[in-house]
Amino acid sequence: MKRRAENLVLSDRLGGETKGAMTENYVAQELTANGHTIYYWESNGKAEVDFVIQLGDDIVPIEVKSADNVQAKKH
Repeated sequence: MKRRAENLVLSDRLGGETKGAMTENYVAQELTANGHTIYYWESNGKAEVDFVIQLGDDIVPIEVKSADNVQAKKH
Protein backbone atom coordinates (compact mmCIF):
# COMPACT_ATOMS: atom_id res chain seq x y z
CA MET A 1 0.00 0.00 0.00
CA LYS A 2 1.39 3.38 -1.00
CA ARG A 3 1.30 6.07 1.70
CA ARG A 4 0.71 9.68 0.82
CA ALA A 5 3.16 12.27 2.17
CA GLU A 6 0.60 14.03 4.37
CA ASN A 7 -0.37 10.72 5.98
CA LEU A 8 3.24 10.13 6.96
CA VAL A 9 3.72 13.64 8.34
CA LEU A 10 0.40 13.60 10.20
CA SER A 11 0.91 10.12 11.67
CA ASP A 12 0.75 9.85 15.47
CA ARG A 13 3.32 7.04 15.32
CA LEU A 14 6.20 9.42 14.62
CA GLY A 15 8.08 10.94 17.57
CA GLY A 16 8.49 14.70 17.96
CA GLU A 17 11.98 15.10 16.51
CA THR A 18 11.36 12.54 13.77
CA LYS A 19 8.07 14.17 12.82
CA GLY A 20 9.72 17.61 12.76
CA ALA A 21 12.59 16.41 10.59
CA MET A 22 10.23 14.64 8.19
CA THR A 23 8.05 17.74 7.92
CA GLU A 24 11.02 20.03 7.27
CA ASN A 25 12.35 17.61 4.67
CA TYR A 26 8.96 17.52 2.93
CA VAL A 27 8.78 21.33 2.82
CA ALA A 28 12.37 21.53 1.50
CA GLN A 29 11.56 19.02 -1.25
CA GLU A 30 8.43 20.93 -2.28
CA LEU A 31 10.13 24.33 -2.31
CA THR A 32 13.02 22.96 -4.37
CA ALA A 33 10.70 21.09 -6.74
CA ASN A 34 8.89 24.38 -7.37
CA GLY A 35 12.11 26.13 -8.39
CA HIS A 36 13.00 27.93 -5.17
CA THR A 37 16.53 28.16 -3.85
CA ILE A 38 16.24 27.61 -0.12
CA TYR A 39 18.32 29.24 2.59
CA TYR A 40 18.52 28.90 6.38
CA TRP A 41 19.01 31.78 8.82
CA GLU A 42 20.40 31.67 12.37
CA SER A 43 21.34 34.43 14.81
CA ASN A 44 24.22 33.30 17.05
CA GLY A 45 22.25 30.25 18.17
CA LYS A 46 19.44 32.37 19.67
CA ALA A 47 16.96 32.41 16.80
CA GLU A 48 16.48 30.59 13.53
CA VAL A 49 14.25 30.49 10.48
CA ASP A 50 13.83 27.08 8.87
CA PHE A 51 13.72 28.35 5.28
CA VAL A 52 14.21 31.68 3.58
CA ILE A 53 13.27 32.12 -0.08
CA GLN A 54 13.22 35.06 -2.45
CA LEU A 55 10.06 35.95 -4.37
CA GLY A 56 10.87 38.77 -6.76
CA ASP A 57 12.26 41.55 -4.59
CA ASP A 58 10.79 40.07 -1.39
CA ILE A 59 12.59 37.88 1.13
CA VAL A 60 10.15 35.37 2.64
CA PRO A 61 10.86 33.55 5.92
CA ILE A 62 9.18 30.14 6.32
CA GLU A 63 8.92 28.52 9.74
CA VAL A 64 7.86 24.85 9.69
CA LYS A 65 5.90 23.35 12.58
CA SER A 66 4.74 19.76 12.83
CA ALA A 67 3.03 19.77 16.24
CA ASP A 68 -0.29 21.07 17.46
CA ASN A 69 1.49 23.61 19.68
CA VAL A 70 2.98 26.12 17.26
CA GLN A 71 3.99 28.78 19.79
CA ALA A 72 7.53 30.06 19.57
CA LYS A 73 9.86 29.29 22.45
CA LYS A 74 10.20 32.17 24.90
CA HIS A 75 13.64 32.94 26.29
